[in-house]
Amino acid sequence: MHAGLSFGSGPAQTRGAVSLRRWHVDDAAILISGCGDPEVARWMPRMPHPYAKADAARFMNISEAGWTEGTLATFAVVGDGEVVGSVSFSVVDPNVPEVHGAYWALAEQRGKGFITTAVLMVVDWALSELQVARYELRTDPANTASCAVARKAGFEEEGLIRCAYRRRDGELGDLISWSRTIK
Repeated sequence: MHAGLSFGSGPAQTRGAVSLRRWHVDDAAILISGCGDPEVARWMPRMPHPYAKADAARFMNISEAGWTEGTLATFAVVGDGEVVGSVSFSVVDPNVPEVHGAYWALAEQRGKGFITTAVLMVVDWALSELQVARYELRTDPANTASCAVARKAGFEEEGLIRCAYRRRDGELGDLISWSRTIK
């Protein structure tokens, strides 16, 4: 197994009305609400659904271990003083290094630009301070909101990956590959 990245204190904490912080145990209810949202579950089929308190506790443990190991960075996105969603990335190969990102927003916070700003903050940090060579996102073509975040955050659409994941309904789905790189 490869050593992970060294996250230090994390990215810049604030940009406009958006700030980032690590998830806290006190955030369990927000995680349950956000991850339990059928729309979030639709596009993130590996996430447990329904999402329960035990799932939130497991997420907190995995997030803390990933931060310590330098293999997973997860952030609560705070917009106008309240948690509005999540942004994260996992290290694919620290020898490249390449990371894969993910994000979601609470239903009532979608379309306000908070997640796009948070993605920009995390990607800028990863590419500049962590010296990540490639930050990749993968979105279902039908998930127009996530595709819009990728575009607004300056990601280049690279192409369609056929039969790339299994949807909750059991069918195979395609994914668009998006990237921002150091070159």
